[in-house]
Amino acid sequence: SPNSKLRRAVRARGHFPSDEAATKLLYLVLNRSEKEWKMPPRGVGARI
Repeated sequence: SPNSKLRRAVRARGHFPSDEAATKLLYLVLNRSEKEWKMPPRGVGARI
């Protein structure tokens, strides 16, 4: 799940020099995990 990926990334990093660094890491983790998602968003099949 995205939440577990975020927690794992923050735990592995430990601390951040700034809020911007933390935000950047979270963005990169979510961006990478988005490419790994196999299932379409809920309700997409009903619209097609």
